[in-house]
Amino acid sequence: MSSATPAPGASPFQQGAGQLDLARATAALAYASPGSLSALVKSSSPASLTVTYHNDGSAPLTLGLSLAMTGPDGSPAPAGLFSASPSPVTVPAGGDARATVDVTPRAAPRACTAAGSPPPAPTARRCCAPR
Repeated sequence: MSSATPAPGASPFQQGAGQLDLARATAALAYASPGSLSALVKSSSPASLTVTYHNDGSAPLTLGLSLAMTGPDGSPAPAGLFSASPSPVTVPAGGDARATVDVTPRAAPRACTAAGSPPPAPTARRCCAPR
């Protein structure tokens, strides 16, 4: 997933994980595990996911983390719904570093809440997905 090339004009809901870029995947010195944030997108309560970055290279890597999350219509996720820390994160040569991605559904506007009257809790799924 982390080497997939996004399909121009397609939302994450339309393209899924994207088309694998095999040359990029095999040349990459660093990778993330897990490669998907889908567990957080399904959350209806505050949740965190630890992402481990591994560096197969011989020099440390500094990664600036950011999240580009959109809704099914392509609009940006509400501010505060997702966050990642720390950023930047330095991954030592031949080693690992961890970051945390958090979802805070209460930050979602009412339009992003689950179906029902009244909605039981905001859900990230109705608002966004990783792009």
